[in-house]
Amino acid sequence: MKFRMKFVSAVYVLVGLVVAITLASAVINILILAEVGRFVNASTAVTAVSLACSIILFAICASLLANAYYVFSEKSLTLWFGFLPVKFPYDEILAVAEEPISKKLFLQYKSASKKKDFDILAVNIDAKFNADFLRELINKNPQIKDGTPKPTDIAE
Repeated sequence: MKFRMKFVSAVYVLVGLVVAITLASAVINILILAEVGRFVNASTAVTAVSLACSIILFAICASLLANAYYVFSEKSLTLWFGFLPVKFPYDEILAVAEEPISKKLFLQYKSASKKKDFDILAVNIDAKFNADFLRELINKNPQIKDGTPKPTDIAE
């Protein structure tokens, strides 16, 4: 099962600006390499490197938006962020909880660091999918504790 990562609007705006700048840079670099109009440069190597960097930056930004999700596989929960997967084996996930006010999910998992026992990961998905995410995670490993506060646990 796959859950799409949810971003705030500011992320889309910032990535959109970076994409626009990289596209403009790529167009200018192509014009320089083609020696069109006033776009003439003595150093084609610098322009070619600049063009390559623009293309790489564009690909990274596009992949961050298009390829940001959580996927449940046989042995682990995998967070895909762009080209980079981060795997959390089910047996290393200790607990999951939904914060009652913000409706954000948090995973507690065994830390790779020797200085602490666990780390916490905020799960950035649309709140309407929280129950499905929790159900899928608990189905993969029933030993995972559901630390979501119940209405009776919250003092009024």
